[in-house]
Amino acid sequence: MKFNLRTKRQISRWGYPPIIHTREANSDEVSTVQIKPTILLWYENPAWIWIALGAWIVALVVISVMVAINPYDRTVTGLYHDASYNWFQQKPLYAGPGGMNYFPQFAPSFVLFYWLPVPIGDIAWRWLSGFVLVFGIWRLAQTQFGSNSGAVLPWILLLTLPLSLSALRYGQANALFSGLLVNVVASIAQRRWTGATLWMMLAVIVKPLGLVILLLAPFVYAPLRWRVLEAALILILSPFLITDIDYVVSQYFASFANLQSCSVVIEHRFADFHGIIRTLGGELPARWAIVIRAVAAIVTLGLWVVVGRRFDEPLRAIWLLAFTTIYLMLFNPMTESNSYVILAPALSIWGLTLLATARYRTLGWCLVGSALSIGLLKEPLRPIWGNNFALIWNPIMALVFLGVLLLILWQIQRLKSFAISIKDFNQL
Repeated sequence: MKFNLRTKRQISRWGYPPIIHTREANSDEVSTVQIKPTILLWYENPAWIWIALGAWIVALVVISVMVAINPYDRTVTGLYHDASYNWFQQKPLYAGPGGMNYFPQFAPSFVLFYWLPVPIGDIAWRWLSGFVLVFGIWRLAQTQFGSNSGAVLPWILLLTLPLSLSALRYGQANALFSGLLVNVVASIAQRRWTGATLWMMLAVIVKPLGLVILLLAPFVYAPLRWRVLEAALILILSPFLITDIDYVVSQYFASFANLQSCSVVIEHRFADFHGIIRTLGGELPARWAIVIRAVAAIVTLGLWVVVGRRFDEPLRAIWLLAFTTIYLMLFNPMTESNSYVILAPALSIWGLTLLATARYRTLGWCLVGSALSIGLLKEPLRPIWGNNFALIWNPIMALVFLGVLLLILWQIQRLKSFAISIKDFNQL
């Protein structure tokens, strides 16, 4: 490596502790000193991990008490109970975009919580969602930050929590789905291909949005290709083993028709790119919106293939998480403000990753601020702006996240190196 006459910082595996390389004028000797950057000094206290976990536990306990007091208030789990009931009674699962919008496999998968008495089943569902999300963040932090993950994990958890509260309160599948996505990426980063495939199948069961990462990942990760095909075939055929064939076929067709209906909704309550336009008083024709989503899908795939060639693990995996969640937030026509729990882990992990660098630290603070603004500003501003604030602000922050990633990618593209590791990235 070449050094300028001025001090040049070279950061270790994730940037902590860094190594400072200096060279005196008229000298060929390079001295090396390890120091800790001031930006990370306050991460070291081990009490923070207990504070972060305590915050999650307190939040789940408070939500559990609220559900126990009034299990039918501010909840969507009734739709899931109806789906399981209809499945076993072989009744139609779908009643338009306002009902269940998942694949038929979701109905029997929810059966354990359906069988449990109310509100125990609903509380257990929320705790499962919270646990899977925290577990996935822990796994990905271990992979991304290695031995220093204990210093970073509390901040990722604390940044993710505010964006998770609404989804957990309402019992939405978004929180569980977010955790499943993070576990997919953690398994990929660890090269646990079978595990990644299983997590992806669970994500598809919980929400059809899981198809996005299911389609993106195999383009770069060859070991996933045949595994995904086999698992998808098993997933498609599995309902035929537990109920009447004609009923399963009819619900498959009904689910496709329902998804098509969801793609053309025109209600002003969604926080995708169309939410920005609607909040500003505009409205795109349905066909134009579909074309924009299709073009965005192609662009996302192209960016992912480029990134897949330029980066090594675990950075490549968190690029996958970022592209997947950004696309889902901006171009899923049913994205609600509560859906941004899906974006939260990627936004938080990328923010902390960039804070550990010298070059991109400002961008890291930008992402941290974006996460905090999505999670904390909606309720205080509701009396002034109503729901409109979240419908425009959340997708704008997703666009900011995308802009940060594109800026980094543009700068990386000027380099001739490939298979960029986390160490190489922090040394840019």
